[in-house]
Amino acid sequence: MLICNDQRWVYIAIPRTATTSIRTVLRKRFPVWQPRKNMHDTIVPRSAARFDVWYVVRNPYSRAVSMWQFETMRGAAAVGYNWRGRLPPGGMDERYTPKQWTAEAFGVWLRDVLDGQASQNEQLQNMGAFLGPLLQRPAIVIRYESLAADLQDKLDFWPAGLQLPVLNGTGHLRNDNWRQFITPQTSELVRRWAGQDFERFGYSDVGCANQ
Repeated sequence: MLICNDQRWVYIAIPRTATTSIRTVLRKRFPVWQPRKNMHDTIVPRSAARFDVWYVVRNPYSRAVSMWQFETMRGAAAVGYNWRGRLPPGGMDERYTPKQWTAEAFGVWLRDVLDGQASQNEQLQNMGAFLGPLLQRPAIVIRYESLAADLQDKLDFWPAGLQLPVLNGTGHLRNDNWRQFITPQTSELVRRWAGQDFERFGYSDVGCANQ
């Protein structure tokens, strides 16, 4: 969460929605402050209770694949989750490089998440669960898939022509490469994990088509 008192807005950082890139720009361009140590905090302080709230949402299929690959690349210890003990603390297991990522491995990871091994980890929550009571509050919703255009069109304070840097991302997911991991089996697992996110945020839940 970042708050700008001058322009009276609150940015809620949903994990795996370009949060590192966005907060980098916000900190350089605006007099923002972070109320608590946790960047992914969702408790808006009373001083900002009347401020506008905004956040970015993402296709649950793409977001789930991004979370899985991010943890594999960076080392699950960074987010407090060890994928079946296969990742050494703070490091990357060479067996799980992009060439080794498969839909089957994605399915194994999703089952671990659904089994509750990471139930207390905010990084692995679906968007509705992460936002919690904030879902009842009016908000400006930016879509990850049209990020640049939405930032310009929906946020009055966003500088014209400003481009986000690509930081902390899984760049190999560009051009819809995440679709290769969505099979009938993993599609069902993502739908179970995502809950109402598809309907709530206007995404199709039809596997590989019409995303």
